[in-house]
Amino acid sequence: MILKNDFSIINTSIEKEVQNAIEIAKSKSTNEFLLLVSNAQYIEKLKNCGVNPHVINYRTDINNDLNRLEFLIDYLNENYSFKTGNTVDSNKSITFELMIYTHLWESKPYLKQLFRLANLINSIDYPWYVEVPDFPKHPFI
Repeated sequence: MILKNDFSIINTSIEKEVQNAIEIAKSKSTNEFLLLVSNAQYIEKLKNCGVNPHVINYRTDINNDLNRLEFLIDYLNENYSFKTGNTVDSNKSITFELMIYTHLWESKPYLKQLFRLANLINSIDYPWYVEVPDFPKHPFI
């Protein structure tokens, strides 16, 4: 069980760190940061079609991840609304949350964005092409 106050402390800390990471990435290079937020990617198969393979707002990754994100948001809103002041841990909720956690680390679009953000923070040029392996992912992470 997590109390609303404890959750708020953790949530505030995470929001602060994410915002800090974004500010660091932005301060390193505005242009590279814009590539990150515009979801810029290099798509090899477009090169063979006579089209510029450097694209922004690559919807395929976003669409592939949409169901997972919608489920995550629904689950969190339903189970962490704190209408009763805290959450209730059960075998079922713990199993769901472990599955959600696992799916986060299996999401290629999410891992690509984290990889790109880490590169920007470390002053490494924006990687247009990122290949996340199917298995194993732990060396990539």
